[in-house]
Amino acid sequence: MLERKLYILISILIFSNTLVFAQISETHINNIPEDYSDGFTVTCEKEVGKRLSYKSFKRGEFVDANQKEIRNSMNTMLLGSATALFDYLKETYEDFQPIVIKPNGFTSTSFYIKYKYSKGEIFIIRTMKSKEFLKGPFAAENPENYNLLFAFNFDEDEDQKEVENILNKYIEENYLESEIQNR
Repeated sequence: MLERKLYILISILIFSNTLVFAQISETHINNIPEDYSDGFTVTCEKEVGKRLSYKSFKRGEFVDANQKEIRNSMNTMLLGSATALFDYLKETYEDFQPIVIKPNGFTSTSFYIKYKYSKGEIFIIRTMKSKEFLKGPFAAENPENYNLLFAFNFDEDEDQKEVENILNKYIEENYLESEIQNR
């Protein structure tokens, strides 16, 4: 009993900056680069999406996880919305480059990545919903415990609209909850 209470207390201290859906913590919002628009989209996720090798992701590389990494939970879930944009941009733009800004770790489920290509950039933050970590050590393996934040940096409005339309189509087709927020 004491061990469980200690686990809960430590978890609260480690993850206290993560709030519920539609309330991304100020810490994360403040880490959106200044040159990105003030508006951003937040989604509640349902799908794992692309599984990336944790070891490679920590080094800043987007490499698909192998079966052993998946079985041993040594992978990072990109999640459905981020995977849909990744796949679209990779297929459509030769100069598409995914960039790891801040990888997740053993004590942090959040990560910051950027999708960069000739027309602009998309900044993505993955966060775990508040108190989901209290469900046990495998809570991090459930995509429904996560939110994604998408911020945009485009010179041309129509280029940003193109990406937003792809994202919104995925949200609608997969019945995701989402919300547009401002800094």
